[in-house]
Amino acid sequence: MALVKCPECGKLNVSDTAESCPECGYGIKAHFEKIKMEEIRLESEKQAEIQSSEFEDEQQAEIQSQKFETEQQGEFEENKNNAVKSEKLHKLNKKKKILLCGISVVIVLGIILTVVISVKNSFSTDEKIALRVVEKYKNMLKDPDSLILRSDVVVIKTYSSDDGTHTYCFFTASGNNSYGASITSTCCFMDGTYICDTGDFPDNDELFEMDTEEAIKYTTIRLRLAEWNLYGETLSDESDEVYASYAVDANKIARKIGATANT
Repeated sequence: MALVKCPECGKLNVSDTAESCPECGYGIKAHFEKIKMEEIRLESEKQAEIQSSEFEDEQQAEIQSQKFETEQQGEFEENKNNAVKSEKLHKLNKKKKILLCGISVVIVLGIILTVVISVKNSFSTDEKIALRVVEKYKNMLKDPDSLILRSDVVVIKTYSSDDGTHTYCFFTASGNNSYGASITSTCCFMDGTYICDTGDFPDNDELFEMDTEEAIKYTTIRLRLAEWNLYGETLSDESDEVYASYAVDANKIARKIGATANT
């Protein structure tokens, strides 16, 4: 591990193993892994060139030996042998070029595949919030393997001087209950804790009977979900309390936790 400068915003003393820059969110780890892979690729090409040079030297030595032997024969045999060797050398160089091209293509494709897989499977700090709540919900099911994500995972972050900071997560999913029947619910989480699904929202009479803090919690959750349905990812521009709002791809989360997504 080393402390580096963020190549995006210039922040100093950022760990090169950090998933993202704490200042700007730039993918620090992916950036330096890409540089490392490039260094490996260059080293591989250098080694291939060295091996190619040694191979060529050996071939030249063999040709010189054959030439010395043919010089002991008559002019006719010498010309004949020279023609044969020329043809062999041509074919050898052709095969060598094909081999080097093949090696280069394999190296490049390997690097591209590694980078693509790394970027595809990496999770930002914000995406990990969504990942954790879905994993928690999966473990709550009677049959965790039956989980099917039916929507992307919505994450809303709020701050107010009276209530502090809160994170709300909403997503629709289905899973088997204890009787084996598939039940679909829109799940509501607050600060990483499962609160309820939308079908269990208390009505006005039930809210009236709750203590004030509990009633405010359910009312706020319902409000955040309604705001998202109205504004989507522009919610943070419309609300003074919401400072971040985004949706995390259900397919990406499903791949990570071994579930199914059908959005």
